[in-house]
Amino acid sequence: MDAALRAIFADHGVSEDPVTGSASGHLALLLQQLAPAGPPRKLVFTQGDELGRPGRIEIELRPESNPSDLRAWITGSATVILRGELDL
Repeated sequence: MDAALRAIFADHGVSEDPVTGSASGHLALLLQQLAPAGPPRKLVFTQGDELGRPGRIEIELRPESNPSDLRAWITGSATVILRGELDL
Protein backbone atom coordinates (compact mmCIF):
# COMPACT_ATOMS: atom_id res chain seq x y z
CA MET A 1 0.00 0.00 0.00
CA ASP A 2 1.34 3.41 -0.99
CA ALA A 3 -1.22 5.59 0.84
CA ALA A 4 -4.45 5.48 2.84
CA LEU A 5 -6.85 8.13 1.55
CA ARG A 6 -10.00 9.93 2.65
CA ALA A 7 -12.23 12.07 0.40
CA ILE A 8 -14.55 14.54 2.11
CA PHE A 9 -16.76 16.83 0.00
CA ALA A 10 -18.95 18.46 2.68
CA ASP A 11 -19.52 21.57 0.56
CA HIS A 12 -21.18 19.36 -2.07
CA GLY A 13 -23.45 17.36 0.25
CA VAL A 14 -21.18 14.31 0.48
CA SER A 15 -19.87 13.76 4.00
CA GLU A 16 -17.30 11.23 2.76
CA ASP A 17 -16.85 9.11 -0.35
CA PRO A 18 -15.70 5.61 0.65
CA VAL A 19 -13.63 5.00 -2.49
CA THR A 20 -12.77 7.67 -5.06
CA GLY A 21 -11.02 6.33 -8.16
CA SER A 22 -10.94 9.61 -10.05
CA ALA A 23 -9.30 11.46 -7.17
CA SER A 24 -6.81 8.60 -6.74
CA GLY A 25 -5.78 8.84 -10.40
CA HIS A 26 -5.06 12.54 -10.07
CA LEU A 27 -3.13 11.97 -6.83
CA ALA A 28 -0.99 9.32 -8.56
CA LEU A 29 -0.12 11.76 -11.34
CA LEU A 30 0.75 14.44 -8.77
CA LEU A 31 2.97 12.00 -6.86
CA GLN A 32 4.75 11.19 -10.11
CA GLN A 33 5.48 14.88 -10.65
CA LEU A 34 6.77 15.34 -7.09
CA ALA A 35 8.68 12.04 -6.78
CA PRO A 36 9.35 10.73 -10.30
CA ALA A 37 9.80 7.01 -10.97
CA GLY A 38 10.23 5.22 -14.26
CA PRO A 39 7.03 4.19 -16.02
CA PRO A 40 5.11 2.04 -15.82
CA ARG A 41 4.61 2.94 -12.17
CA LYS A 42 2.13 1.04 -10.02
CA LEU A 43 0.55 2.49 -6.89
CA VAL A 44 -1.96 1.02 -4.45
CA PHE A 45 -4.25 3.18 -2.33
CA THR A 46 -6.73 2.10 0.33
CA GLN A 47 -9.80 4.08 1.27
CA GLY A 48 -13.03 3.65 3.19
CA ASP A 49 -11.75 1.65 6.18
CA GLU A 50 -12.93 4.34 8.59
CA LEU A 51 -16.46 4.07 7.15
CA GLY A 52 -16.61 0.28 7.36
CA ARG A 53 -16.53 0.13 3.54
CA PRO A 54 -12.92 -0.77 2.79
CA GLY A 55 -11.65 -0.35 -0.73
CA ARG A 56 -8.44 -0.87 -2.64
CA ILE A 57 -7.57 1.17 -5.72
CA GLU A 58 -4.75 0.14 -8.02
CA ILE A 59 -3.25 2.77 -10.31
CA GLU A 60 -0.80 2.17 -13.13
CA LEU A 61 0.83 5.18 -14.72
CA ARG A 62 1.67 4.41 -18.36
CA PRO A 63 3.32 6.59 -20.97
CA GLU A 64 1.32 7.86 -23.92
CA SER A 65 2.79 8.12 -27.45
CA ASN A 66 4.87 11.02 -26.14
CA PRO A 67 6.84 9.42 -23.25
CA SER A 68 6.63 12.61 -21.16
CA ASP A 69 2.81 12.31 -21.13
CA LEU A 70 1.38 9.80 -18.67
CA ARG A 71 -2.09 8.35 -18.28
CA ALA A 72 -3.45 6.86 -15.05
CA TRP A 73 -5.15 3.48 -15.46
CA ILE A 74 -7.45 2.84 -12.49
CA THR A 75 -8.52 -0.66 -11.47
CA GLY A 76 -10.25 -2.30 -8.54
CA SER A 77 -13.45 -4.09 -7.70
CA ALA A 78 -16.79 -2.32 -7.25
CA THR A 79 -20.13 -2.90 -5.61
CA VAL A 80 -23.29 -1.66 -7.32
CA ILE A 81 -25.32 0.32 -4.79
CA LEU A 82 -27.70 2.01 -7.22
CA ARG A 83 -28.94 1.00 -10.63
CA GLY A 84 -31.15 3.10 -12.84
CA GLU A 85 -32.12 4.10 -16.33
CA LEU A 86 -32.31 7.51 -17.95
CA ASP A 87 -34.40 8.26 -21.02
CA LEU A 88 -33.52 11.41 -22.96
